[in-house]
Amino acid sequence: LMIEHYQLTEIIEHLRIQKKLSYQTFLENIVSERSYRRYVNEGKPFNFEILIQLVDKLQMKMRDFIFFALNFISIKHQEEIYLAHYLNHEMDEEAASYIKKVQPPFHTYVGSKILPSLIKRYDFKQKRIDRYQYLYFLRSQLSLSSLVHQHSIDRSTVKVLLLLLKDGTLDDQLLVLPILFNIIKNNTSMISHQIDVDLSDVIHTTAHVLFSNPPLKETFKDELTYLFINALENVKKYHIESSYPSFFRDALTYTYQKDPSFSTYLMYYLMSKLIENKDYQVRKDLHVMSKISISELQKMIHDMDVSTLYFMKEGDF
Repeated sequence: LMIEHYQLTEIIEHLRIQKKLSYQTFLENIVSERSYRRYVNEGKPFNFEILIQLVDKLQMKMRDFIFFALNFISIKHQEEIYLAHYLNHEMDEEAASYIKKVQPPFHTYVGSKILPSLIKRYDFKQKRIDRYQYLYFLRSQLSLSSLVHQHSIDRSTVKVLLLLLKDGTLDDQLLVLPILFNIIKNNTSMISHQIDVDLSDVIHTTAHVLFSNPPLKETFKDELTYLFINALENVKKYHIESSYPSFFRDALTYTYQKDPSFSTYLMYYLMSKLIENKDYQVRKDLHVMSKISISELQKMIHDMDVSTLYFMKEGDF
């Protein structure tokens, strides 16, 4: 998370005024008023010891102060947040009006790696730079050889890894996927203030790329099991059932009946659809019907261990 030292000085002074604390009361036994005013007026950072004492004088825990600081900066520079959101969701038309307004240096937590990388992607899609320049920039934001061994990775780095996975060369993807699987399998911790959403993004993007790329899918076929195990764990832990039909839809889109995993993917897809909508009917789902007939589906269920398919026992096909 990105908070510059000078921003903390600005926020401390904002809170002092908000809490109506006089300089004398606020600074007593910590720092002289003259020195404090110089810090504030020149935008200089407090040393850590002074910062801790000032936060204590504000009667705040450091954790709460950091959360306040992040929100304060996000509101003050909200155009950065909007632009990052639009670019991340490929809403290029909406992003266009912000591109010229939002210029470096960036100030918010999306400004460290995420926003510059998303802007480069936008420039590439608008044909302002070529693919080589775009991918070179993404790689320059990462240290791929060391990331695979790290115990923790911040969300900004993860976002750039996902861009490189989606847009990079096969060599890029072969380097990025082991790092992402370490996160999915919880061998590497992801440092994020919205871990459920970010983990879901990692799982979905990884699955989408693997299912749509047969050579990659074959290379990482032993890891696919972990995708499903962790996808379902994430659903149970964070109660985000509604986001998972798209995950299993990807699995079905790029898998055919002859694939030994097809029946498993199909059953998970049906289960997720039934969780989403109790009135769901398979025969009206063109996505499934384009893959398998009702009679083939009935036979598939008959041949499986029906005790594990409780949701299909009384199901209206």
